[in-house]
Amino acid sequence: MKAMILAAGLGSRMEKFTKDTPKPLLEVGGSSLIERSIRRLMKEGIDEFIINVSYLGDQIKTALALLTKTTNIIFIDEPFPYGTGGALANARDFLGNHPFILSSSDILFNPDISELPNTTNAA
Repeated sequence: MKAMILAAGLGSRMEKFTKDTPKPLLEVGGSSLIERSIRRLMKEGIDEFIINVSYLGDQIKTALALLTKTTNIIFIDEPFPYGTGGALANARDFLGNHPFILSSSDILFNPDISELPNTTNAA
């Protein structure tokens, strides 16, 4: 299963912390927000990630370089943040027609997605 992680925002509400560091790379407990999200989703069996980047996107790509060796990560560069709808439209060729997880890179979560395939099949 695939996951798309939204990571292109400016983090303007946290400008004090995000002026030189994109919000997905802010650390909590020694790991960046986006790395925590990816690792958590990997534990749930997600094996392909599509990540949109814009503001300071090269920093995100560099920070995740080690993870790209152990899982498939596709980065989509946006010249400016397109927002959720624009990001999804921009990624549609990578996402295909199968169910996928959509996550924001700056939210800590502990999903139980084990029932998700049954739920989507029932729909």
